[in-house]
Amino acid sequence: MSLVKLYGAKNVTFEGVNRPEGEVVKATVLFAKDPSRRLEIEWYDKKKRRFPSVMTVFGETNKWIGPLGIKNGMTIQEIEQRAGKPFKINGFGFDVAGAGHFSETKLEKLPGGCFFNAHFDIEEGLPPEHLERFVGEVEISSDDPDLLTLKPKLWIYTLTYPPPSAD
Repeated sequence: MSLVKLYGAKNVTFEGVNRPEGEVVKATVLFAKDPSRRLEIEWYDKKKRRFPSVMTVFGETNKWIGPLGIKNGMTIQEIEQRAGKPFKINGFGFDVAGAGHFSETKLEKLPGGCFFNAHFDIEEGLPPEHLERFVGEVEISSDDPDLLTLKPKLWIYTLTYPPPSAD
């Protein structure tokens, strides 16, 4: 079934979407004007818009629910519970700030070969001066007690799909 049939023509657009470092890519966007329902889908076959390559869900108020019940706005502890164990997270204040690294967790590789990627944010922006060890190109354990005082929340996740087989 097509996305237009499923969600209605007015709720499905094909447009340029922003990616890191100023890149703009073409994607199908569901509910483009509703931040609580927006979903971006990039395709391996852009002309026919088939074979999804990446699905992106961002914004703390977004209501889409991902694998294992994950949704934006969840705390790092809630994601850790779903991952089954602590994971690593990048420091804050640079290009890939707050990115989670889920190797050796339940989120490392999902059914169908799908990969889960996530970014966390802290409400106050950068950590306070006494926690500046969390700023820059560092990796922090998700269960670090000092990190937990910052109350990081999931603000964006992507599901990356393997390319279609050549069969």
